[in-house]
Amino acid sequence: MNDQLMYLERAFIDPLGLPGRPFYRHIIYAPSSHNKYAGVSFPGIYDALFDISSKVNASKAWSEVKRQISIATFTVQAAAETLREIA
Repeated sequence: MNDQLMYLERAFIDPLGLPGRPFYRHIIYAPSSHNKYAGVSFPGIYDALFDISSKVNASKAWSEVKRQISIATFTVQAAAETLREIA
């Protein structure tokens, strides 16, 4: 069980880090790039959505939102796989 918990937490780490902030690698929880004192859930998605209004190319901004949702989805599915019962 301890190994499963360790693998679960590791599953939420992206080796590439968050966009523009490679030193923050946790997909589920990290400080916001817009408020260093507040942590946010799913920071990649949050920051991508927050930045839409400031981007010149809205289509590219929405593509980044979709990419971040895809990364979060894959990560949560991978984490769920670590919780399967070991026979």
